[in-house]
Amino acid sequence: MTYSIIQKSQLEGAHRLDAEYYQPKYLELIKLLEKQKTQKLENLLTDIRYGIYTEPDYLEEGVDFLRGSNLCAYGIDGDILKVNKLAIPNEKYLLKEGDLLIARSGSVGQISIIAPEFKNATFGSYTIRFRVQNINPYFLYVFLKTKYGRLQVKRLSTQVSQPNINVPNLKLIKILKVDPKAQDKIEVLVKQSYQENRK
Repeated sequence: MTYSIIQKSQLEGAHRLDAEYYQPKYLELIKLLEKQKTQKLENLLTDIRYGIYTEPDYLEEGVDFLRGSNLCAYGIDGDILKVNKLAIPNEKYLLKEGDLLIARSGSVGQISIIAPEFKNATFGSYTIRFRVQNINPYFLYVFLKTKYGRLQVKRLSTQVSQPNINVPNLKLIKILKVDPKAQDKIEVLVKQSYQENRK
């Protein structure tokens, strides 16, 4: 049996009381992040929303419908189903280049950045789409794929029958403040990598 002892001061105002939340690996991560300049994701968002609840159609034409299962380590993959445009409530559910899409259930935390070919696609209910400002989305994408991002997502996930991340918890993720020029260099590298994977 594994257990850990924490101080009352580490309970974070009783935000969570489950033992999983206070595992030593998470507490060590928080200590590391507290030594750095960070900002909460919620302060960088221009829009965040859950995907649409609809059954994809097996159409040859329609709007591309991205599901959690389409998110993979290097972008978007797998069978892209279509939905009728009438199933989309409004334009806020259409993706733009640079949007971030994260799986909120199943493979929680799997994240992709939207490339030009998926502009104007829509996204399913088991994903969360967010748009940001004052940060390069490609840098944010890479940060969320590092252990510093992944462990925060895992820690903030709630678990009933299966892990699940929600919008309020996603907003709490701490993002490192990095020089904009360094962020731009990361964008170049991500785009180069993306092109290589498409060959």
